[in-house]
Amino acid sequence: MKKVFIFLASLLILPFFFASVVSAQNNNKQPKTVVLAKDEVVNKDYFAAGDSVTLSGTVNGDAYLAGGNVIIEGTINGDLLVAGGMVEIRGKVSDDVRAVGGQIVISAQIGKNLTGWRNS
Repeated sequence: MKKVFIFLASLLILPFFFASVVSAQNNNKQPKTVVLAKDEVVNKDYFAAGDSVTLSGTVNGDAYLAGGNVIIEGTINGDLLVAGGMVEIRGKVSDDVRAVGGQIVISAQIGKNLTGWRNS
């Protein structure tokens, strides 16, 4: 429950942080794409945020992902906390999944609990 509270609190605070960072940047911003490739293994918690986030590799820990378009097609040996405009979860998550998004598609194997909230 503590992780869910921290995750939701982060979602409320992050827009204020990013708004100040974005206003300080040049208007010629390039889209940020973050990819954890299929052959990559992360042996700790994994954090990623961008316009497009794709997790195809293996995370031996929890994964915290946020982006406009988030695709999880790899393996997470821990919890998944994800927020995005379009979230697609089709990999394997050994523990809990907490997902928030405009559109959420789940065809994954989930080991424990699933909590989702779709913003309509």
